[in-house]
Amino acid sequence: MVIKLTLLYYRNLIKAGDSKKVVLYLIIGLLMVGSFGTQCFALAASGAGISVPVLMYVYNCFFCLLAGVPSAKAVLFGFKDYDTQMSWPVSESAVVASRISIFLIAEELYAFLLLIPAFSAYAYFERPGLQILPIAIILIVTAPVIPSVVGSILGGFVAWLGGKFKGGKAFQYIGLLAVLIASMSFGMLSSRFSQPGTGGTMAESLKSLAARLGPGILFANAAAGSWLDTFLFALLSVAVCLIFMLIFGRSFRRMNSAVTAVATRGKFKQKKDAWKSSGVFGAMFKKELGMLFGSPVYMLNSTFGALMLIIVSAVVAFVPLSKILGVFGAPADALPANEVMTAYMLPYIPLGLGWFAAMNCTTCASISIEGKRLSSLVSLPVKASRILLAKFLVNIFVNGVCVIVCGVLLAVRFKPDTLTAVEIFAVPLLFSWFISALGLRINLWLPKLDWTTEQQAIKQSASAFITVFAGMILAMVPIIPAFLVGVHTATLWAMPVIALISLLLTILIFPNSERKLLKLI
Repeated sequence: MVIKLTLLYYRNLIKAGDSKKVVLYLIIGLLMVGSFGTQCFALAASGAGISVPVLMYVYNCFFCLLAGVPSAKAVLFGFKDYDTQMSWPVSESAVVASRISIFLIAEELYAFLLLIPAFSAYAYFERPGLQILPIAIILIVTAPVIPSVVGSILGGFVAWLGGKFKGGKAFQYIGLLAVLIASMSFGMLSSRFSQPGTGGTMAESLKSLAARLGPGILFANAAAGSWLDTFLFALLSVAVCLIFMLIFGRSFRRMNSAVTAVATRGKFKQKKDAWKSSGVFGAMFKKELGMLFGSPVYMLNSTFGALMLIIVSAVVAFVPLSKILGVFGAPADALPANEVMTAYMLPYIPLGLGWFAAMNCTTCASISIEGKRLSSLVSLPVKASRILLAKFLVNIFVNGVCVIVCGVLLAVRFKPDTLTAVEIFAVPLLFSWFISALGLRINLWLPKLDWTTEQQAIKQSASAFITVFAGMILAMVPIIPAFLVGVHTATLWAMPVIALISLLLTILIFPNSERKLLKLI
């Protein structure tokens, strides 16, 4: 019954899609495997050996934890068809087991993308024999289990905390942001351990890092060919999954009620001028902001670039560059003075800010997040162009506030010349315009309106994949000629090109907007 329910979920998911989306997912998956495979083969060719699968396991834990925390509520607790599934003539334990299976299968994607290229590179260069094949299969299947369970527990706790107290959304944001920053810090530390010479050989350094993950030392020994450690690692993963499933199944209804609960206020006060009209467009803009900040999953996934922009700008402004590079394993005695590094890196800051701004996109899911409400939205006596403009300007607004704050901070700290100061503000704002238009245009082309969890509309849609990867890749294009013709020349040439592309994308969005929205219903 568990298998039937799990297969039913994925069958409906496939039926809801179309051939174009399946092809796009396959292309994106192949590109990601190729990217990770190139890195793994480069490391293995340099003599990294067993360090390659161990390093990818570390990053697998990082990605599973990072993805598991916001996904827990959407997949395990607050899924849209909860009432329907609980009314089916099947046992509650079967429903619980199927939801956990769906959650773990989704997390298994990271293991496939990271560990298959890692073991392939290790086997090609080190020739460990055929025994590595069954060991690799067991490790790839079981590697995501423990970090995913930890992530789901943290995600459930954060969601419960948000529903327990007044202002619970703030608790959810703070909790998810804390996990995000902690995971990013762990990722930076892992890159330091992966550098040769930071505590013995690279293999020894990574083994030391894996040991800090608890079962990671079992994975490291198993990847080296130990059948005993392979058996122990798989047994531990299965045991953790069964214990989690048992505890989760026994108190599923209570946990679901606690996590999805919303704290109510004991006293209500009418705000002055609460009924004052803000105009049609103002109402639509406030509605879009409310949808963005009313969903922790939507907010954190869609504003990740803005959060990174603030964090990176604060670190660069207040922490000496020598200490920042030291985190990644650069020897302090081999680095030039901070003033020299600052003078060299300062012209590249606008392009770096533009890259982070291109990662921040709320519009790539702004149509999909409407779901079945889209027909009601289109039926309102509001011009379709205003509906789309409100969605478009939300991303401009979020990015613009972050760019201005970070730009002022960096300008005051480094005191750049006039041209660089203008570029610090202009480049990320232009990339914000570009990614806003690109995300909205792609979401109009590839909407996902038949979702059952917000996670599917925000993170598991073709629109989000294409927009994020296209933005990151295109934002890196001006950096290449910067090394050939000079960074200022490359930036000055890139700015009108970005503006022209953004203008063309904007023109493709708003004409005949009503017809475009009606086609989606």
